[in-house]
Amino acid sequence: MGAIPAAEPTGAMSGPQLVQPSPFPPPEKVAEPPASTDIGLENTAAGAVMPSTLSLRVLKGPLLAAERSAVLAEYTRVTGVRVTVQNFARWAEESPDGPALHAFLETRRGRLAGHCCLVPLRMPMSTGDVKVGVPRYFFVSADHELGRVEGREVSHQSIETTLLAQLYGHAAREGWSPIFVHPAPEERLFHRAAGCRTIALPVRECIFVLNPAQAWRYSRSLALNQKMGFVVATAMQQGFARCMLPFAARNGRVRNARIGEPARSLSSRSESGFVSSEEERFLKWRYPHGMYSRLVVGDASECYVIARKGSAHQALRICQWHGASDRYLPSLVKGLIREAARTGSAGVHWSVYGNGAEQERIVGHLGRQHFYPISRNVRALVYSSKEEFFSPENWNLSDSLVSLPD
Repeated sequence: MGAIPAAEPTGAMSGPQLVQPSPFPPPEKVAEPPASTDIGLENTAAGAVMPSTLSLRVLKGPLLAAERSAVLAEYTRVTGVRVTVQNFARWAEESPDGPALHAFLETRRGRLAGHCCLVPLRMPMSTGDVKVGVPRYFFVSADHELGRVEGREVSHQSIETTLLAQLYGHAAREGWSPIFVHPAPEERLFHRAAGCRTIALPVRECIFVLNPAQAWRYSRSLALNQKMGFVVATAMQQGFARCMLPFAARNGRVRNARIGEPARSLSSRSESGFVSSEEERFLKWRYPHGMYSRLVVGDASECYVIARKGSAHQALRICQWHGASDRYLPSLVKGLIREAARTGSAGVHWSVYGNGAEQERIVGHLGRQHFYPISRNVRALVYSSKEEFFSPENWNLSDSLVSLPD
């Protein structure tokens, strides 16, 4: 891969070791990936801790029930994040593009030491579809951070990097490309050392605040002059909302629609880069009912937005939209503010990625509705053998790809 491995962190994502019988059947030879680094710890007779050898296998889901339970138990123990069986099954097994690819690290006694999976997302481009892989449920127990993978005992890679490198390489050979990673800060160097390269995606986070008490959440990282501008904008937003909301409720042009509701066929092909799929089966899978709202104009062929529902402490967050026309976009934006107020959300948060003419048009409309734009770069990681995927202009993104729920 094109990236020079970065210096790696030495610590693993930690937690006490959970001793349990192995739920994993012996790996079949046909499913064996190229050897990679494994870790395990064993006590010698003198009580010293020595690195042991782990096995690494890559397989395609769906998992057996015992395998799924072991992954969830260890993931919760190591990371502290609880994931329900239903949510894990949705993301790792029910994608319209097939089940996830899984990499397992196991001790000689069959205990789970680490895991990561790639969820497939098919994204349309003007030249055809691409199968994007998104990593989920990545962990390595701290008990095994000094171990080595069978067959790669002399490798200088960390166990985390070896796990990811073998998974990504296997996916690439299966035709999954690119792999898109939006990692936690403590994981970034592992992905880079596994062959990922950094791309900087420009984004303008356009914010409308309905709960002034939560405004500080958005202004903490701003420079002093930006904070002052944001405070002024927040005051203007309160006045605009009070004047607009009574009339917005009478606007019959914008309505709530159930995600998965049949709509006129939409073209999601992009002249520049690739975008999220607009097939109804994808939308029903990606946006679980009850967690997201869908606002449409007319029969949804003109424009729509899908937003993650907010709360008193979180804004309604736009995750995907269809190219709204200038004729309908102002009504749609007012509908979003009304929906946020109706659900008691702290405001509306619409991230517009890129700097093209289409993005400028959206940001301009939001500005006329008193949204405050905060410019920054999202530092994502990409694994691919194709140079086109390292050009930010080829990523016509929305928050759909960078904010997958657990």
